[in-house]
Amino acid sequence: MWEAGEMVGIIYIEEFEPSDAQVLSFFELLASPDQLEWDFEDAPDFVGMTGPQRLAAFRQDKKPAIGQRHRFWAVDGQQVAGTSGIYVFGEPHRRHCADLGFGVRQSRQRQGVGYALVTAALAKARELGLLRVEAACLAENLPAMSLLQKAGFRPEGLAVGMIRKGGRPRDVRTFALML
Repeated sequence: MWEAGEMVGIIYIEEFEPSDAQVLSFFELLASPDQLEWDFEDAPDFVGMTGPQRLAAFRQDKKPAIGQRHRFWAVDGQQVAGTSGIYVFGEPHRRHCADLGFGVRQSRQRQGVGYALVTAALAKARELGLLRVEAACLAENLPAMSLLQKAGFRPEGLAVGMIRKGGRPRDVRTFALML
């Protein structure tokens, strides 16, 4: 899964108190160009924050999961190599479903980190008794599509112009896995 000698562990962030260095590494990952391309049209608030402001924002948001959000980090010492999570839908008719998100630091891609993160999130979904997990990625993101299919997701469709990124509409591939 990982190169010999590389120590990466998957942690359930809702039950783990990360160090300040890990939290700052997490924000660094979120601020990488590929993550910003997917997650945000405009620069998020944390991009302009100082290190202490980022720590305070994270610690304030670090509350026990309310049953909706379940996050995982791949950590290598003080560096966050990647992140994944499921968000359980709150609507009564969709509480059996969750949305999966994941991202891996560019230097750690294609080393099994993303797959380990996705499988950890899917194990949590099973533990919660969920029946369906959904995922989406930019239509041109072939590595993400490959990872989702390796984890058992099936393509469901192409949502043309579903999101606006870089000032233009972007197509999104949708996937689902029945547990």
